[in-house]
Parts: sequence; C-alpha cells; structure tokens
Amino acid sequence: MMMGRNMTRGAGVLSIAVVALMVLLSVSPASAGPIMLAGHDADDHGFQSVYAGLFNDLLSNVTNGGSGILAIGTTSGTTAGSWISGVAGLMTSAQTVTFVNGAAAITAQSLAGFAIIHVVSDSFDTSAPAIQNPLH
Repeated sequence: MMMGRNMTRGAGVLSIAVVALMVLLSVSPASAGPIMLAGHDADDHGFQSVYAGLFNDLLSNVTNGGSGILAIGTTSGTTAGSWISGVAGLMTSAQTVTFVNGAAAITAQSLAGFAIIHVVSDSFDTSAPAIQNPLH
C-alpha cells in the first residue's frame, strides 16, 4: 500500500516538473535594450550635446523597434522639459518627445514603442508628485 502512494506521489511530482519544463522552454526571454543611469542633474547644468551623443549611441542599440523619447515626470514648459527637447533635437535623427506627468497619467502610460525612457533628475524640475515623493 505504501509503495502505491509513493509511486502516485512520484508520478505527480514528475508531471509537475514536466509541465514546468515545457513552460520554461516555450517562453522566450524578454529582450531589453541598453540602460544608462546617470547620477547627476544634466538637465540643470546643460550637457545637451554630450547627452545627444550618448542618446545616439543608445538609439543605435535599441532592440524593440521603438522610436522617440518618453519623458516621465515633466512637461515641455519646465527646465527639464526644455532640456530633453533640446537633446532630442540635437540627435543625429531628431526624436519626438512625449511628456507624461502626474501619477495617474504615468501609471496609465504604456512604455511600448518608445526607444528611450527618460526620467527627470530632481524635484525642482518635476511637477509629478509620484516622482517628487515616491513613498507617498
């Protein structure tokens, strides 16, 4: 009797392992393009031509087929908004900038289709509470 239970339990474990393996083998890994994290406020200090060069390098390695820049946490009328628009205009292939601001709009915004996602650097240049105080 004990042997039958162990065989049944073993068959169940084997079935689960086979299903898990099939799922793992059928799912293709997500591909991500390049990521750049900068720890300074370029949008407060210029560097537009430097960042245009960096963004050109990023753009040449984008793997999702996307285009344009999604600027999160700012609007076109702020210092940060003007900065990213300037960078986009200096790029070898000028990019369109889409601005998204405010917790609800940021949450609802799809990241699909964009080549570059840009998050502004500091609370002085943001007008989105979710960026200024992410813990609330």
